[in-house]
This record gives sequence, structure tokens and C-alpha cells, in this order.
Amino acid sequence: MKVLVVTALGGFLFLLMYNGKILFYINNRTAWLMIPAATVLFVIAEAFRRRSTGDSYVPDGECAGHTHHRTSWAALLLVTLPVVLGVLIPPQPLGALAMSNRKALSSAPAAHGDSQVALVPGGERNVLDWIVAFQNSADLASFAGQQAHVTGFVYRDEMDAPDEFMVSRFIVTCCVADAVAVGLPVRWPGAETLALDQWVEVSGRFELETMADETIPVIVAAEVVPIEPPGQPYLYPR
Repeated sequence: MKVLVVTALGGFLFLLMYNGKILFYINNRTAWLMIPAATVLFVIAEAFRRRSTGDSYVPDGECAGHTHHRTSWAALLLVTLPVVLGVLIPPQPLGALAMSNRKALSSAPAAHGDSQVALVPGGERNVLDWIVAFQNSADLASFAGQQAHVTGFVYRDEMDAPDEFMVSRFIVTCCVADAVAVGLPVRWPGAETLALDQWVEVSGRFELETMADETIPVIVAAEVVPIEPPGQPYLYPR
């Protein structure tokens, strides 16, 4: 049973690497570490197999004076739990439900303490890029009229008007445990037709509006198109 359990754990890590779902849990910069981790698990499983079949060499007298305790079924089930849950409940990225327990930040630098998030030179800005641009700007009015094209999942709360929602993403520094929710407010007549967690492409222009006694850039959407969730749903500090 030890052999089967440890082999299953190693195989599960390799499967997550193969199908890309490992990126639902950890930063893509550290995902490669799952390969040596799974390999070590296979080595441990082989050591258990050799010991159980008597293939391993044990020097005379090494076990004298003590006995080896059997692993309990409860311990085996506990170790197997990640594999069982991973099979029964397909991995999903963080979404609107997770945001309901976290404050969606409009201040990316503050969300990351002293770390700096650089903008991509040229090209389109994502949700995080725009927020950093707002934070680094002394004149938010300069963004009025600028075109935006961003992707994210739909989030709204009870304070939003019927034509409002937030196009949201999670920033992951190391793993989902440190994930920070960020988003851009969107105004669109069909907002009520969008389901929570629906991934969308939002195209429009920024206008300055006052929300909760604060003047902020809001995307006035010309088009909101439902899309499939991306293979990499999270954004990373650069």
C-alpha cells in the first residue's frame, strides 16, 4: 500500500505538469520543481517495494533491538487524499468565490509591498498593467479616452449597479495561498446577463467616474465577449 500511495502521488504531480493544471496552484517560475519532486516520490516508492520484497540489502544486526511499526490505514488515507480529491474534483483556478473572501485591490504596488511591477513596453496592457499605470500616474485624467482591451473573469457585488461589473484577475507571487485579487470596473448595458466567473474579453475606452467618493478610471465597454478560461489564469509580478 505504501508503494501504491507514493507512486500515485508522484504520478499525480506528473499529470498536473502534463496537462498544465499545476499552474492553477503555483507560480509558473517554480512549476518545474514538481518534476524532481515527483521523481523523488518514485524513488521512495521503489525503496518501499524493494524492502517489502526483500530485494534491499540490510546489514546484519541493523534491526536488532527494535521493530518497525506498520503504517496505519488512517495515515495512508490522509496521504492519498490529494490524489482522491484531484480525481473527484477537477482542478479549477481561483475565481469570484475566492474574491468574496478577499478584498479586490485597485492598488497593485500596495498589494505587493515594496515590490515593483514593470509595465510591458508597447503592446496591450492587461488588468495589472493598467492598475500599475494608474498608481504611477499623477494625472488620472490623462487616461480618459484611452482604449483598453483586457481579459478576466466577471465579479460583482451587491453594491454594483445593474450595468456594472469588475473584470478581474488574481496576482500570484509564489502560490495561490498568497494570491491577490485585482480588477478594473466596467460599465456595460448587458452586465446583468454575465454569470459570475464567466471569462470575458472587454473592449472599450476609459472614462473618469466617481465611485464610493473616489474618482477612478472605468472602462465603458463597447464590446464584451465571453471566452474560455485561459490555460494560465493568473498574472505574475514582473
